[in-house]
Amino acid sequence: MYCAQPLSYTIRQGDTLDRLAGEYRTTVPMIVAHNLNIDPENLRVGSTLVICPGKGLAEAPGGPKPPEALNASRAFLLSNNMREAWEQHVYWTRLLLISIAERLKDQTDTANRVLQNPGDIAALFACCYPPEITR
Repeated sequence: MYCAQPLSYTIRQGDTLDRLAGEYRTTVPMIVAHNLNIDPENLRVGSTLVICPGKGLAEAPGGPKPPEALNASRAFLLSNNMREAWEQHVYWTRLLLISIAERLKDQTDTANRVLQNPGDIAALFACCYPPEITR
């Protein structure tokens, strides 16, 4: 997902994704898509979220601009998200190989989950490129 002007938000006591989505005119799925490392049911106070604000909240004159270079905290977040995505890829690939070798009934479901991995990884980088490149 492309975000013209991502905001960095530090989670405070009592915050919920629903409240943040309303405050920043976005949706819970959009917040989760930009923060794949969070547990939506258990936000950690002090953790940082990337929020892509909705229309009218952070518009720049002349339309959206390409995102700037990642700052250190966003680069660290991207690195952690990539590590998690690769762990998932290795995990599901291993399960698929076992399913194929043992002729298990879950081959189709496991293969479908492995094929979801490239999209998950691409979504992590969507914040770094304009939408015409990430389609």
